[in-house]
Amino acid sequence: MEAWIAEGKKWQQVIRVRDTGPDEPEIGDFDDIIRHLVNNTQEDAGWVLKVGENWTNEPLTHTNLLFVVKDSIPEKSMKSSVQLS
Repeated sequence: MEAWIAEGKKWQQVIRVRDTGPDEPEIGDFDDIIRHLVNNTQEDAGWVLKVGENWTNEPLTHTNLLFVVKDSIPEKSMKSSVQLS
């Protein structure tokens, strides 16, 4: 259904459009177990994983394994979005 909205002396036509694109998969929220750190100048400061009550520094390759194991991100797309060594 089309509609018109008056904006001052002008009319604006509103047209509803259906999104027919594919749904993107939900990646998930892992903030309670993994975090990417940046310093005060927004530069990479590494990754940390929560082990018990402590946060431990881990290399990027170890954090990638967490997502693959959790089966939240297929390994193929992980390799295309993040460079694995």
